[in-house]
Amino acid sequence: MRKKAVIFLGPPGSGKGTQAHLLSEETGMPHISMGEILRQEKENNTELGRAIKDKLDQGELISDDLAREVIYKKISRMDIQNGFILDGFPRRKSQLSDLDNILQDAFSFLPKTEAVYIRVGDEEVKRRLSGRRICDNCGANYHTEFNPPKKEGVCDECGSKIHQREDDTRETIAKRLHKFHEYNNSLVRELEQRGQLIIIDGEKDIQEIHQEIIDKI
Repeated sequence: MRKKAVIFLGPPGSGKGTQAHLLSEETGMPHISMGEILRQEKENNTELGRAIKDKLDQGELISDDLAREVIYKKISRMDIQNGFILDGFPRRKSQLSDLDNILQDAFSFLPKTEAVYIRVGDEEVKRRLSGRRICDNCGANYHTEFNPPKKEGVCDECGSKIHQREDDTRETIAKRLHKFHEYNNSLVRELEQRGQLIIIDGEKDIQEIHQEIIDKI
């Protein structure tokens, strides 16, 4: 695979993080997740984490300036000369020029960039996210429908309580979806006009989606 940047787009719960990780394992390109970076900052109670906590809990996006700074710092610390995979950025059209500038600085030229849009309907997103649960202690993940714990509310791995993330309540999911659609449509149109967009049906089997991504990029 030639040197490139692959960005993953999709609504919350679309599986873009999972697919980005699988592609990273397949290609050896490092995977950078904006959502994971921000959640770690929040959980570690850093200065940045405290500044963005309310926005994350309410399903809102951080500012373009802050998003650009977070991604630039992360990329500058990594070996990305053979390309990299990014999910969670850009989230809106205004961030595309920021991404171009970051790539230009990182590679000293503008590499081939492809955007994989994993499309999932709103009702499926709500079903996936509202059922997610996570262990307070060890971080094990569960789902009330797809992967429930053996004992309700208790982690199979360590016996600690499991809980629903604050951004996975139905009210917050609705807000996140509203924001996603508000910004995503113009972003997708711009990427399509650039000839960089690959659309994937995100309601298929995980491995089937992965293979389709490999085939198309």
